Amino acid sequence: MDKVMRFICKSNSTLNLRQIELMESNSCRIEYTAKLGFYYIVEALSASHISDLNIFDSVSVPAKLKLADVSLFPQISNKPLKKEDYVGWKVKVAVIDSGLKTENGLNIIYSKDYTGNSHTIANNHGTQVAKIIQYFAPRACFINLKVSHDFEFSEDYVIPALDEAMDQEADIINLSFGILRKQLCIGNCVICDYVNKVSELGYTVITASGNEGVAGTGSVCCPGRAEKSITVGQVDKTGKNVSSHSGKGMPDLLKPNIIAPGEITVVIDKTYTYNSGTSFSTPVVAGVLASMFHLSYDRRTIISNLFSSARKLKSVADYHQGSGVLDLKNFLEVCAHDKSLSNKS
Repeated sequence: MDKVMRFICKSNSTLNLRQIELMESNSCRIEYTAKLGFYYIVEALSASHISDLNIFDSVSVPAKLKLADVSLFPQISNKPLKKEDYVGWKVKVAVIDSGLKTENGLNIIYSKDYTGNSHTIANNHGTQVAKIIQYFAPRACFINLKVSHDFEFSEDYVIPALDEAMDQEADIINLSFGILRKQLCIGNCVICDYVNKVSELGYTVITASGNEGVAGTGSVCCPGRAEKSITVGQVDKTGKNVSSHSGKGMPDLLKPNIIAPGEITVVIDKTYTYNSGTSFSTPVVAGVLASMFHLSYDRRTIISNLFSSARKLKSVADYHQGSGVLDLKNFLEVCAHDKSLSNKS
């Protein structure tokens, strides 16, 4: 029996009944319809079964993604945030990852599994990400969207998970994974395009620049190439250089937007776990922003201040470090002197 495959398909308009019937008569089934644009997850025996119908503008095989199987702790104290009561009261953070372990002090308000493995957690990647966010925003709550069971998952789970994050009214969406495509993406692949659409609706989407930096310039992974996401790279443990594996942009791709520590130590199940990578610098930025998103401040101004207060690394190209290294002390000082952020709520 031939194996049914899943494909990400894009049309220029909503499909009509005749087109749907034509697909069904040719053993093609729409498994999921995205909320934004005209994206569909379609099940079929092959890509040609779909493309031969001349219904879609593009038919792509979902990339297989890998989560970083690595771990240290960002040397940034959360005490300045706590002193100002910047703790992320009831801020909703969607973590699209390998699932969150419920017994580790995380305030999980909603969970959904896309893998078919229920809520059994096979690896700690997602829990590590959430614990880093919680370190900076201890009163934040989590939307747990599990798209990976082991260390791999399929790209076609991401669009439904992004839709669910919107349905659950997430304030911040954390995407700690990366795809290095064989055909160079200029920020317009299906996932980057969809992340841009989500961001345009006012959701703050934070993406990792990826861990392919040893390839040099132009190594930022998708969806970190999405123009409207906040893309985070990694500073090395000295704080003086971009980490060698941190995904790097190029002159016409000004990504990442900012870099942060990504070597972490996190206690999970009463045991210290260690990791390193842009997967873990990404939630540093997500956590710092979440800590302030409960305030009646304009979020675009908060993000702008985060960038303007970052510390530039000397002799490092802007398209390798973005605004520079996240500087929490300077960030809080800039916010304190910003007259448009004069009233807490």
